Amino acid sequence: MFTAVRGKREMERHDIMVGFKVRFLLGLVTCVFGYGFLDTIGVCRETGGVTRSDPVNTMPQRKTATAGATMFLVQDGKAKAAIVLPDEPLVMLRKSHGGLDPDHSQRVAAEYLQTYVEKATGVVLPILRASEAPLDGNLVLIGKSKMTERYGIPTPRATEGIAIQSFDRGIALVGEVVPPGGGGLNLDYAHDRGTMHAVSIFLEKFLGFRFYFTDIRSIADEVNGDEDFGVVIPRGHSLSVDVPVNYRDAPVFNYRFTYGFFGAEIRAAQAHLMPVGHTDHGWGRYKNEHPEYFLTNKDGTKNFRYLCYSEPGLVKQRVQNLEAYYEKGDDYPGADPTSHYISIGPVDNLPICQCERCQVQSNPNRHFFHQQENWGVQSNTYFGHVRDVALEIKKRWPDKRIISLAYQGYTLPPDFDLPDNVDIMLCVLCPSHLYKEPEARLRIDELIKGWSIKLDENPDRLYIWDYPCFPGFWTAAPIIYPHLKQQWLQDYGKYIGGEYLNSRGRSAQECHWFINLWFRLLWDPELDIDAQLHDYCQKFFGPAASPMEKFYRLVIDRYENVTWSGLDDRDYSAGLYDGFYGETYTAEVVEQLEGVFNVAVTAVNALTVSSGEIALE
Repeated sequence: MFTAVRGKREMERHDIMVGFKVRFLLGLVTCVFGYGFLDTIGVCRETGGVTRSDPVNTMPQRKTATAGATMFLVQDGKAKAAIVLPDEPLVMLRKSHGGLDPDHSQRVAAEYLQTYVEKATGVVLPILRASEAPLDGNLVLIGKSKMTERYGIPTPRATEGIAIQSFDRGIALVGEVVPPGGGGLNLDYAHDRGTMHAVSIFLEKFLGFRFYFTDIRSIADEVNGDEDFGVVIPRGHSLSVDVPVNYRDAPVFNYRFTYGFFGAEIRAAQAHLMPVGHTDHGWGRYKNEHPEYFLTNKDGTKNFRYLCYSEPGLVKQRVQNLEAYYEKGDDYPGADPTSHYISIGPVDNLPICQCERCQVQSNPNRHFFHQQENWGVQSNTYFGHVRDVALEIKKRWPDKRIISLAYQGYTLPPDFDLPDNVDIMLCVLCPSHLYKEPEARLRIDELIKGWSIKLDENPDRLYIWDYPCFPGFWTAAPIIYPHLKQQWLQDYGKYIGGEYLNSRGRSAQECHWFINLWFRLLWDPELDIDAQLHDYCQKFFGPAASPMEKFYRLVIDRYENVTWSGLDDRDYSAGLYDGFYGETYTAEVVEQLEGVFNVAVTAVNALTVSSGEIALE
């Protein structure tokens, strides 16, 4: 334990040291290896059979080729396969923001595969339409088409489901297709929700690629613009897959999302195109004509940044705006509604309105932690507005739904029932990194289950906004808790439809491995975390794999299994706690981490590369 003499400055010194050293090694080991340790000739493969079947679309294995056969995409530096698209490629969900874009079609998935095959072999596979497919040679079919029908490749029915299946001339990578009007989206055209996942899973499971960063473009400046930083590429003159293959998969949670750009390889998506957040901006246009729409300050003046949610005229105006948007295409204040969802969400940090109506409806005694966090003071006021709007929406547009935040002063459920066309994105300001704390776990359980009951225990109506950014905004300490996150998802999987990650994505600690793993747990909460960690260390750190695995296991064990003492309400909200270096990372633990780190550095220093020895100082 640190002594009192060392004090807070000494803790901060160790905070910076440990956080810096983790990021330092992540970066420099990558520079030494280029693109990871498996940046060599050869391919890792998992082949044959149904590795994991989705329960909705379980199929028996089809013997489509002679057992033990090899299908080459590239052999001895020459293309041995063509990538084949449907004649009319379907629109796909965008990997960067989850929306639909006519230019983001199944061709993007084909080009994604083409790009990484070229990175591995230097060979560019041709991309052809089905009507242009050659009569001989290997084929890689991308997406549902007449050719997948011809070869008996079924299209997955599960939401975002995938099929990777070999046939006598090659392999098909096919995803779920939503027909016109299907998927609750009321669109007049079909769209593809699974093929991009099929391609990225094929690259990993069958060709040996690995993708360890979630947001390489946001940190490109830190790594000299290297777009393959954190990517393991199986380089060589040949690239093949063992057949037969019959693989089915689908995500457990259909909402797995964050903001910013992220690669398809982390499986992020939102199948239902749900706009949600602090979406009630743009209402300033009414400040002169309708000042009553806005929040009243303590001095009686109006605050035109925020709305007064007890104002009856606000309901009428919102409905009028929606009518003008849907019927005439007029500009809408706030996030544009979709064909299925209408978002309501106050601007961040909503104060308590001081008007008489809001004061009557406010409940200052609805606490979450002790007497400090009034997370229910505005619940009745705000959700009264949501209820009234939802009832009007149900009359006019029975096929549309309201999606609303539950956040800060309106985190707790209201005292009254909500219409069945209201869905909630619950912002858990006591985030999952505190799930190790007994009291926090009780409060989290109470909050999620309370909202679930309010929403008829329908997981498609409740989503979680979690905060992996906390407490990383304020500390460089390693905060990695994969087993806790897995337990959380297993405990609440039957209550929720998925999660939004409020992650800044700019630190190695956030980006590297753990956030990537978090998204994969949302796809499959039963994932073998220890096997994932072992695979990561082996393929990314090379000769430093063993000490780095020990390093990570120690960091994870200390964070997940040390319970803090003396937490106050502020700590529960933000997770900023001085006990990081008094209890979790004691002086002895920091010294142990430094020792393991130095072993890893020594192992890397022993690596000889073409340019000579590289020493890490």
